[in-house]
Amino acid sequence: MKERDSNLDLIRTVAIILVVFTHSLEDSTLSINQNIKFFLYYLCRCGVPLFLLLSGSLVFNKEIKFKKITHMIFVTFFWLFTFNVVSAFVIDRKLFTESNIKELIIKTLQFNGYFKHLWYLKQILLIYVLLFIKSKMPENISTYYIYSLALLFSGIYFDKYNVICFIGLVLTHIGYLIYNKKNIFYINKTYSILTFILSFCLFILSYEKMNLYTTDAWWYWNIFILISSLSLFEILLNIKINNFSKFSEIISKYSFGIYLFHIPCIYLIRTYMPPFYCLLNSITLFFITFSISFFLTFCFKKTKLQKLFI
Repeated sequence: MKERDSNLDLIRTVAIILVVFTHSLEDSTLSINQNIKFFLYYLCRCGVPLFLLLSGSLVFNKEIKFKKITHMIFVTFFWLFTFNVVSAFVIDRKLFTESNIKELIIKTLQFNGYFKHLWYLKQILLIYVLLFIKSKMPENISTYYIYSLALLFSGIYFDKYNVICFIGLVLTHIGYLIYNKKNIFYINKTYSILTFILSFCLFILSYEKMNLYTTDAWWYWNIFILISSLSLFEILLNIKINNFSKFSEIISKYSFGIYLFHIPCIYLIRTYMPPFYCLLNSITLFFITFSISFFLTFCFKKTKLQKLFI
């Protein structure tokens, strides 16, 4: 059995914590200093780029089997359809009619879902399909070919999610280069920390008047967020975590399930919690959501349903 890389477990743990905390902060009006508010949101937005960098370090230059792709397709559509059904008939209380079921099937086949976090399933699936194609081509042209395909796809179906698909492909490539200490992407921890701080400061200066929760400046193509994500990836990849390795290994193993369950949990919890006017409420929401999502994933993995996780 191949030995686990504790630093990769740490990166996955930090990434899932940031993703869940991002959604715990959303739609809340935090009565704290504006710069602190910006920093929390900015830091949390590094979660998805960290996942993509991590994926690249593991699979970018390796052969991906067709069985893996078919499994990912099945898992993606299963969870899209499951959450669409739950949203329609439990949360929205729609009638269980043939027309509503057909509508849900069409919505699922179009990669549309009630829960916004599921857009990532589509993106990671497309990236893996491109990497599968890459693994079947001559090495000297494969990388250029998949970049051409990604650009073509983004150009034909232009929206922010497909642009993220192309950026995600770039990040997986960079993650591979950083992890294998190739090219110019390796820098030491001190410079990584300074780069992260500088990027955040420039971000604050550039977007001083922005609307914190609605602007596209917070999307993952923002250059400052991307640079900070690269810096954070470098820091976590080279930090010593002997006393933290067991915890991060456990969270890492359950990260995909936590990602799947956390938005439905947040939606349901918010209906019973008071309005989010202070940071303490968002932190409380985060811990409750994270704990429930972890527990649900743990229960699923103890049954035959564990095959429904990537």
